[in-house]
Amino acid sequence: MIAFSLRRLLQVVVTVALLTVTTFILMHLVPGGPAFFLMGTPDHYTPEHEAAVNRVLGIDQPVVSQLVLWVYAFVHGDLGWSFFYKDSVAHVIGLRLWPTIELAGLTLLLTIGGGITLGLYAGAHAGSRIDRCLSAASVVALSVPSFWLGIALVFVFAVWQRWLPSSGIAALNEPPSVADHVRHLVLPVLALSLSHMAGMGLYVRTSVAEALRSDCIRTARAKGLPGRLVFVRHALRSALIPILTMAGLYVPNISGGTVVVETVFSWPGIGQLMTLSVVRRDYPVLMGIVLLLGVVVVAASWLTDMAYHLADPRIAFN
Repeated sequence: MIAFSLRRLLQVVVTVALLTVTTFILMHLVPGGPAFFLMGTPDHYTPEHEAAVNRVLGIDQPVVSQLVLWVYAFVHGDLGWSFFYKDSVAHVIGLRLWPTIELAGLTLLLTIGGGITLGLYAGAHAGSRIDRCLSAASVVALSVPSFWLGIALVFVFAVWQRWLPSSGIAALNEPPSVADHVRHLVLPVLALSLSHMAGMGLYVRTSVAEALRSDCIRTARAKGLPGRLVFVRHALRSALIPILTMAGLYVPNISGGTVVVETVFSWPGIGQLMTLSVVRRDYPVLMGIVLLLGVVVVAASWLTDMAYHLADPRIAFN
């Protein structure tokens, strides 16, 4: 167990290092730079002014030199200074972190809870009319992109029916309240979670249906064990490992989906900040976000491995 954890920790360090280096190099290969956005109006843009801004920002040096300086600063606990916000990267990301945690956390809970519930019910009633209806609805939801679903939800519930707000985290010119904040959360969470919940439901349904057809389930039923006990103790346990696999895979999927959904709904989180940083060529902020997302994804993979062992102690760590 300890040796496995140390190996995974080493893998985390190597993976995050390769991710950050690759991202850093690719960013600087993209044409354009932050000077255009920092100089204001296009009338102020001249090659001389751009060169002066790049010199002040330190991005006139070779890419390798910039990378070495960034790694040195990171090792000493400094993520750099935002070109656009004129603030430390850690503070800029920290201000946007909680809205994304809130959105992604609720999405993950709804995806896992709703997907497992629907999948268990459909798998336990495989072949029934309800199973066919749930499976068909899940296929439709799974095939719809998050950005298109978000636009459709805005049109129906915000523009047409005017039941829910279409963007932002709170109403303007009104005192903040929990009810208003929840109303702003509904559409982004639905847009981000429906397709993931459908995929989880289909996967759980297939795993449970296959487990119920296995020989061990037939043996348990032949012994006269109650149907509910057979389902919980044998079928659900057999399907738990695939379910944990999907749950671990949805963490990076949801993290990536926040970029699109937060942009559609103007949600002031990490995803929207990442989009703006790409457009503005705010390299330090973008590097900080990539580093954060890389750590989250790798940590989710490690937690999934730990959950395997808790679900089935027979699984050995190699």
